[in-house]
Amino acid sequence: MFCKFCGKEFDDDAVICPGCGKLTDKGCQVVKPVSAASASPAVQPKAQKKEKVPRGSVIAFVAFAVYILGETINTTVSTSINRNMLLGVVTINESFIAIMSGILSVICLGMAITSVALVFAERAAAIRRVFPLCMLLISVAYFIEFICLAVSLSAFAI
Repeated sequence: MFCKFCGKEFDDDAVICPGCGKLTDKGCQVVKPVSAASASPAVQPKAQKKEKVPRGSVIAFVAFAVYILGETINTTVSTSINRNMLLGVVTINESFIAIMSGILSVICLGMAITSVALVFAERAAAIRRVFPLCMLLISVAYFIEFICLAVSLSAFAI
């Protein structure tokens, strides 16, 4: 027989052409192609997945930025509020800033709860759940801090 690829002559029993190394007609009958359904997963190359950041983590980072903004406002003004409370004067400015701090704390807490819910709903890896959970704890503490500030201001105003 002759190879249909390179034209070299070979034995009738040959499975592979000695000239070019390709399968002969008899080799094609012996070696059956593997179908895609029966191929093992180890043989098929895995598609490279691009790892995406869960939406819950992104929201947690935004909640952290809101927390930093609220704490900055709260810290810079708390000295003034404490000084004025000792002097017996509470101005509208301090009350307004306390209300603004409260609004930021509620926003931060809502975003932290949303981020935790999203991270668990997306079934993110355990390491990706750590920051939203920590942000939730920080937000709860920030909200409690606001409640304490509001109670002290209302008790002083009475």
